[in-house]
Amino acid sequence: MGIINDTDSPLAKECDFLLGINAGEEKSVAATKSYIGSVSAFASILATWSENNELAEALLNLPAYLDQTLQMTDWPYFIESLQDCVETFSIGRGVGLSSALESALKLKETCQIHAEGISATEIFHGSVSLLKENYPVISFVGNDESRASSLEINKKLTSYGANVLAFDTKGKSDNTLVLPEVHPILQPLVHMTAYYKLVEELSLHRGFNPDTPPNLKKVTETL
Repeated sequence: MGIINDTDSPLAKECDFLLGINAGEEKSVAATKSYIGSVSAFASILATWSENNELAEALLNLPAYLDQTLQMTDWPYFIESLQDCVETFSIGRGVGLSSALESALKLKETCQIHAEGISATEIFHGSVSLLKENYPVISFVGNDESRASSLEINKKLTSYGANVLAFDTKGKSDNTLVLPEVHPILQPLVHMTAYYKLVEELSLHRGFNPDTPPNLKKVTETL
């Protein structure tokens, strides 16, 4: 079984069952829309297998929310906080951990920032010792059972001097970008849609071309 964007690719032809993402050609080395499409496909499978009508309906409405997200993603403080950044943590809990991992990868690919994606709770098992005054930490706050603990973690990290930059659905401030609230399983897709726009801006601000990161190729051969 394959969840693949290019349905004419050699990999697709090897699949017994193929679910095409149909996101169109991904021209950038740092993939974005194919990631959003892949996660949406997995969510669609989950909704079908679990007969979750609420999730299925949320998926139908998701494109409108992603369009809305793109229109409201303006966060100068995010760019200011990371413009001279050398290293950072990206944190999330539950399904939000996927955002933390993907966002860290994109910072490395497009901005030459050494970023580590990590569980919001695991950061206290050693990594927190690296924090110093104004150390940037990117936090993806979900709208599920993890929300309360994520906010407490952000508060604790701030008390250590960290500059916590939160993607959330509430609490607008310089340090928080408020985004549309969707089904909890789909919230990371809203987070990443906003994040992709910001990281592109940050990459250009730092003097890089986010579409062509150094030393990377679109196709990687595994021998």
